Amino acid sequence: MADHINQFMDRLEKQSFPFSNNEEILEPVKLYPRLSTSELIDAMDFQEAIFKCIGVGIFIIDKDAVIIRANEQGLEIIQKPIGDVLNCHITTILPPSEKFKLVDELKKIVRHRELNQTVFSASIDSKKIRNTVSLLEVNNENVGWIIVMEEVNQSG
Repeated sequence: MADHINQFMDRLEKQSFPFSNNEEILEPVKLYPRLSTSELIDAMDFQEAIFKCIGVGIFIIDKDAVIIRANEQGLEIIQKPIGDVLNCHITTILPPSEKFKLVDELKKIVRHRELNQTVFSASIDSKKIRNTVSLLEVNNENVGWIIVMEEVNQSG
């Protein structure tokens, strides 16, 4: 594709535009890389919509235990704006009395890789929160954690 663009630019510098011989500048066959890019963007948009609409709080944490992503539901549960949690240590999402539970669960899932997840409860401003911790693995390498938060309905 780069060669094709370079040839086009050379022709453009030598001749005026539009070219006199009614030749197509790009053939449809040459646009496949753009189609692939468009399909990739569509897939990413679809995944982003799932992340936004899933109905539970999601926090993505890197291997240094720093929050790199959070959805709106998660921010509502912890009652903090994105600026107060993004690039902060994961323990900032829970009250001080609950931080040790979170750290223990993060360690547990790393030590016991046979587990798909570990679950614990925590309280935030009298709300009971069910927290599910999973390892985030890419190409069989641990790159962080995913924490899913869900408010537990007290009435049943």
